[in-house]
Amino acid sequence: MIDLGDDYEVIGVLGQGSFGSVWKIRRLEDGLFFACKSVVYSGMDQQHKEQLVTEVNVMRDLQHPHIVRYIDRHVDKKNGTLHIILELCQGGDLAKKIRDRKRQGRLFSEERIWQLLREAALALNDCHAKHLIHRDLKPANLLFGQDDQLKIADFGLCKELKARDALARTKLGTPLYMAPELVQYKPYGASVDLWSLGCVAHETAALAPPFDEKNAEELKVAILSHSIRNHIPSSYSQLLKTTISKLLHPNPKARLSAADLLSTCNQFLLEKLDCVTSSWSQQQLLSFIQERKSNLDDREKLLDRRERNLDERERKLILREKAENSILVSKTRQTSRTWTQAADQENNFLQKEAESTKRRRRA
Repeated sequence: MIDLGDDYEVIGVLGQGSFGSVWKIRRLEDGLFFACKSVVYSGMDQQHKEQLVTEVNVMRDLQHPHIVRYIDRHVDKKNGTLHIILELCQGGDLAKKIRDRKRQGRLFSEERIWQLLREAALALNDCHAKHLIHRDLKPANLLFGQDDQLKIADFGLCKELKARDALARTKLGTPLYMAPELVQYKPYGASVDLWSLGCVAHETAALAPPFDEKNAEELKVAILSHSIRNHIPSSYSQLLKTTISKLLHPNPKARLSAADLLSTCNQFLLEKLDCVTSSWSQQQLLSFIQERKSNLDDREKLLDRRERNLDERERKLILREKAENSILVSKTRQTSRTWTQAADQENNFLQKEAESTKRRRRA
């Protein structure tokens, strides 16, 4: 069991991985639930420690409705563990949803796939605008929060570039979703995330990844030769198949960007809305718009409440930090006074000893 001090109560384990464990926790001051990713850093080399620091800094700075929200961190120096406290996504991950659909023999609706693509594109567009590459997009890292909205998680392998068109060189990621330029150890940019998203979209539609060879060498050959094993069912539109194909373009310069993908998703969803609403009466259309507006108003109020909670928590953290600094200053002054008193005593002793020596010599 992890120790988070007096601020949180540990409810139970949500999952485990090579990095450590994820726990469900409750904040005692307001009863809200969160996820806690616990990473043991004591045995890490310097490179992995730096990557862990990067993950925390990136998560703290990213504020987007389709990225898992950073809440706080807690360092357990005694056990060499960093606890990263994050938004709790109760809807599970896309990997489990795909497994469930495959077991049931039920495909995802096309509208749902477009919705997932759009939400992922919104998040990636924000990341790439800030020169960040995720580098490990896969179904297990796509979680679902309130209203079944997609949230990108796990920035443990993310890379911050100096500019939008800069390139990275380190080979990282999950092999099944790795772009050709990564497989070939070539310099790469943000387009590797779009390739990974293309693999995810293909897997969501076909209920199987596009490349699923059994060993690393066969997988590398399949990716480089673009030998897709599991094809997308014919029930899906040509537009969806073409869009996924453009995401899986071997040439990163010809691959869709996040902004391009977002534009295509919006085009499909607007056309779908036009088809649905064309047969509606004016009253039905008005009711639909009012319902959407009400939902948006509710979500805006929820965001306002969260913002106020964050402001209040930040205020308390600042007050706590000031109190700790005050105690530290007080202890420093007390220590300084103690040292001064000790020095004065020593000087007095030396002075008395010198005077005593002089008197003995005169005698």
